[in-house]
Amino acid sequence: MKCLPRLLLAALCLTVLFPCSGLLAQDSEKAYSPDSLPMEVGQEPLIFRLRRGTAATDDAERWARAHTEENIRKIAESGEKFFYTHFYKGFGFQAEKEEMDLTVQTAAWARKYGMQAGVYFQWGSVVWETFLQENPRAKDWVLLDRDGHPVRINYGHYYWRYLPDLRSPEYMHWYKETVLRYCIEKVKPRYIFLDNVAENPPVSWQPLHNRYWVEGFRDYLRTNYTAEQRKEMLGYSSVDYVLPPYWEWENDKVVNDPIMQRWIDFRCKSVTDAVAETCRFIKSLDSTIAVGVNIHEISRENRAITGIDPVAVCNRTGVDAWSGEIWDEAELTPEGVLISPIREYKACRTLKVAFQSGGRGPLGRAVKMAFSYRLRIPGGGYLGAPGRASYLNGPSPNDKFYQYVDYYRDTESVADVAVLHSYPSLAYNSFDPLASTIGFEQTLIQAKVPFDIIFEENLKDLSKYKVLVLANTECMADSEIAAVRAFVRNGGALVATGSASLYNQWRRPRPEFGLGDVLGLTREEARKTFDSYQISDAVSTWVGAAGLYAKRGAFGKGRAVYIPRVIPAYQGTTVRMNLPVNWPELEEAVRWAAGGEFSVRVQAPLTVVMNLYRKKEKDQMILHLVNFKPDLIREIPVELNIPSGKKVRSVTLISTDREGTQPVNFSVDKAVLNFRVPQLQLYDMLVIQLG
Repeated sequence: MKCLPRLLLAALCLTVLFPCSGLLAQDSEKAYSPDSLPMEVGQEPLIFRLRRGTAATDDAERWARAHTEENIRKIAESGEKFFYTHFYKGFGFQAEKEEMDLTVQTAAWARKYGMQAGVYFQWGSVVWETFLQENPRAKDWVLLDRDGHPVRINYGHYYWRYLPDLRSPEYMHWYKETVLRYCIEKVKPRYIFLDNVAENPPVSWQPLHNRYWVEGFRDYLRTNYTAEQRKEMLGYSSVDYVLPPYWEWENDKVVNDPIMQRWIDFRCKSVTDAVAETCRFIKSLDSTIAVGVNIHEISRENRAITGIDPVAVCNRTGVDAWSGEIWDEAELTPEGVLISPIREYKACRTLKVAFQSGGRGPLGRAVKMAFSYRLRIPGGGYLGAPGRASYLNGPSPNDKFYQYVDYYRDTESVADVAVLHSYPSLAYNSFDPLASTIGFEQTLIQAKVPFDIIFEENLKDLSKYKVLVLANTECMADSEIAAVRAFVRNGGALVATGSASLYNQWRRPRPEFGLGDVLGLTREEARKTFDSYQISDAVSTWVGAAGLYAKRGAFGKGRAVYIPRVIPAYQGTTVRMNLPVNWPELEEAVRWAAGGEFSVRVQAPLTVVMNLYRKKEKDQMILHLVNFKPDLIREIPVELNIPSGKKVRSVTLISTDREGTQPVNFSVDKAVLNFRVPQLQLYDMLVIQLG
């Protein structure tokens, strides 16, 4: 503890010797030298670098050079409008006070030179060695395992980082009133990033020694379910002696136990409530501050079992951005698997929050340009632009696309298909529903089918879509089934796979499919079809599959298709982004359900992805194309349905591969726009001006 102030004092003295220093909150892929200006500060304070053992011998010197006025001025002169830096890492207020005050000063310089400041806040851990020293009561503020030992953060060798009890009123009061209030009043940030919101206790955690969790869980059962509902659920109504359950998730990935299901729900609610409490506090002090949370991605694993319900966190807390590390940066693997965070971008657009992660490297940046939702926030500015730290105002003036930034703002997706992400289906079964959903979405992504990701609340209004996909969406409430049935009866279409609608919201099996009348399918018919479909897998052929195994039919004014399985092209129980074995059948089923065509048709290889937006304010449609393979593609045919009552005035190509804009020849035939994209190397944007 005593060495850090001396290092910081030396660092501040070095400011006189090295007045030219700084961090460029970069918006491009250029690398920054650790020894020349501008220098990178980043989100990790010096105390953390020292404690984890990654500090170099000259870190104090470089740290000093990165916290000088000259450095901040150079950042501003480079064209940056946003400065993102460290504030709190979990060591405690006194332990980090000197570095916090460095941030207060650098943020003031940032504002002086026309930049806005954003800060990093540790949410999910405390450093016990220093935190307890200044907070003796903190021994009651950390989570304990079933044996009474502190629960450590679940990555790295951080035995000295414990998880705080977010249900503890005392801890939450300290967090808000001590570090958050000091930051907001002194730094005046425009953006606060809460890190490690997703780093909750492991699935097997059983908090027998944390009273706020034991009594809180019982209160949750009493408050959210009537005595009659508890008896229907459990066979009895009293929950006075119910304990948080112990679950060996690795050995049992399907959850039918009602107490375990409610425990999963309660963990999600507890995290959501704590985030909401924090956001309310932040915005009560300054309503213009945007808040981002690190809840990782939705494409790899069951998030609910560790306490994260992305819909609840994004829609019921006041957060503005979904941020944090993701596994799935854009790439095309040597095996030909197209990996990307496209799902997160699509989910965020539906939830009306920005996705702040992603965008590394030229390909990742192109994917973010094509799919990211730009969120307008109070006080001015946007979240969700490409670049690691250009949170508020999009690309810097140095960026060649700066002049086109308006094309990315205030747009809405053009989508014919909606894929449902069902909370109970994905929360109570940790493999099959997620693998089916990811596989079906991968088909739509690579087949260039315009689609949105939706959630249960969106079932109330499906009028935007032609087709709803239920990819092994096992668990559906009666009200949700009624909404889907009405959608199809009134002219919509349904494509369902696997056990879609076979269980209720508590994962209790129905005697027949809830949507059996819509699909024209009985449970016994589905079982026989599933068995024969599995036999066909060994042949690894889909020849004639469009209609051979799928059951198609009409219901009311609409159409319905049932396919027994989304067949994964990999072994094991780790969800991956491979195209399913039967992806052509899935695409054909959706195409048939949609009536034979989609709003846009792009004839390009499977390694090209597409996204289509409409910008009503400017009467434009904007088509984005990203090539995951570094091969130049020429003369890509595009057909696009022109909105009713509109005419096409022009088609303009803007590309990362060339300077300026290029007019594109086009023709119109019966309200269908036809043109060819001259060439695609990495990223093209086609602006269709209507009138």
